[in-house]
Amino acid sequence: MTQPTSKLPSDLTPAERAEAVIKAAHLDTIYTLEAPPKRSGFDGQNEPDEVWFYGPYVVRIHPKGSGFAREATLLRYLSTGVPHSTVITSGDSWLIQRRLPGNPLRLCWEGFDTAQKRAAAQQLAAILINLHQTRVSGMPSLSPGWFTAILPTEIAALTARLKDQAGGDGALMDAVAHITRKTMVKITPPLRWGFIHRALNFDRILWHEDRITALLDFGSAIYAPRELELEALLRDDPPMLKTWLKEDYPLLLNEEGLDQRLRLYGIERDLRRLSAHPDDQNALAHLRTMIEAE
Repeated sequence: MTQPTSKLPSDLTPAERAEAVIKAAHLDTIYTLEAPPKRSGFDGQNEPDEVWFYGPYVVRIHPKGSGFAREATLLRYLSTGVPHSTVITSGDSWLIQRRLPGNPLRLCWEGFDTAQKRAAAQQLAAILINLHQTRVSGMPSLSPGWFTAILPTEIAALTARLKDQAGGDGALMDAVAHITRKTMVKITPPLRWGFIHRALNFDRILWHEDRITALLDFGSAIYAPRELELEALLRDDPPMLKTWLKEDYPLLLNEEGLDQRLRLYGIERDLRRLSAHPDDQNALAHLRTMIEAE
């Protein structure tokens, strides 16, 4: 199928945008648009997509413009060892993928017994090993000096910006800056790099019956320290998940200083979320929890 590139008018409702994409992609007009289970929104890197189910398809739209070209390329070359939804076609601001069976792992996890949770963690570890060894030409990479130079600089800039915002919590931002400086003095950089999803959490893992059927939303995927994958994945602290991943993927969790670096990764994500959405209470609460744990 060809890849249409027509841009969407800016004055449409979400449903009208979806209908326009269906028409531009020349899909059969015999299905009904459905809203899928709500997934987590802004993750500190990318604004959320508009997502619809349409029969055997998933329709994803960036309402603010382009953004799917890199993800579409990656998905076309991603190995079967990383379960994912195949690309049907794409345009400037939208992507259509094959709909796979299952629900977000977030909706399933609490209903699992310990054996089911352990099996899910084991599957996830195997998938992450395959993902982190992926090689796709042309995919972006963080700078080799990202941890030692760029990360602390970004945290400092974000704390200064948020401190100057009306109603900003100056004491909290000062504490963030202090902990960042203190940590960077005594910690070593991460050693192992690989291709990571970067925004992976239980909302972006699809589960059906007894297996993971797909990882979703590769828009933030990048070559980076492998351990950076853990920040979003462990953010909600699913019981035993870290312990199980350490057993099944020890290289990911055995580097010295991991917990301190994960704190810095979490601080940066929270600051980015607050910079884009100052009223994000979840990000603010998470940031305070990390600072208080120091």
